[in-house]
Amino acid sequence: MNDNDRALCAATAGLLRASGMLANWGLALSFIAGLVLALTGRSLPSVSWGAYAVVALVGLLERYLALRLRLDAGMYEALARDAIGSLDSLDRALDRLDCGAPPILHAHWPNGCFLPAN
Repeated sequence: MNDNDRALCAATAGLLRASGMLANWGLALSFIAGLVLALTGRSLPSVSWGAYAVVALVGLLERYLALRLRLDAGMYEALARDAIGSLDSLDRALDRLDCGAPPILHAHWPNGCFLPAN
């Protein structure tokens, strides 16, 4: 990787870290929805109850995605610091952990799943 690639990785890591604030807001909204359901669930109309339940359940999916964003941000930071030797070694490690990118990305980006081929 050259300096431009490392700068791109550092900028991407910063962007992913900034999304952590949105993850905190999503967690807060899910918590509030769960609290509303717990305190007033029996007196709510069924449509309102369903809407609050959906918001609370979407929070579970959001937690997974927030975790994945933190993982990706850490990998981009490691690439920017040159702590990971190459994209191929990163891809092999992710495949070994079963956290790799979907196969469609490998078909479009032959040198790995994170940076497009030059």
